[in-house]
Amino acid sequence: MDKPIAVFGLIILMVALQIIMMAVTWLNSLQKGAAKKFEKVTLGVIPVLTFVLYIATIMVNLGTNVNIWAVAMTLVGLIFIVLGNYMPKIPADYNRGPGKKKWRDHPEAWKKMSRELGFVMVGGGILCIISILLAEWVSIVALILTVAGISYVGFRGQRYINEAE
Repeated sequence: MDKPIAVFGLIILMVALQIIMMAVTWLNSLQKGAAKKFEKVTLGVIPVLTFVLYIATIMVNLGTNVNIWAVAMTLVGLIFIVLGNYMPKIPADYNRGPGKKKWRDHPEAWKKMSRELGFVMVGGGILCIISILLAEWVSIVALILTVAGISYVGFRGQRYINEAE
């Protein structure tokens, strides 16, 4: 890749992604109301990714041996941990749209499910970070387990709604 594209292309791409993220978050808050803490966290993801990826790109181009797998898994793990920490703080009213009315009608079911989801995400994030110390296939298994756990808790949330009705 040409140097100007490598140097400026990443920044332009990340600025475009941040603008899209800001627009989606703004439109979301107009429809659903604000979940201020969660929105601040989600809006901080792209700038952090930009900073870390830009530094890693510069280091690789300067001839430094950078373990991109470890950088990527650390970022993924930290994102899971931070989002999992804020997941229980999202109000049930924030879940609007097709099929989401049930969460608003049963805020206790949402509270229970979002709390479990938060634990799974934080645990999965920690697992992803620890997996850096082991073989790469362990990281893949950690990611698969985390995504499977998130899916399981999401499907299990329907049972909480059924119990509340």
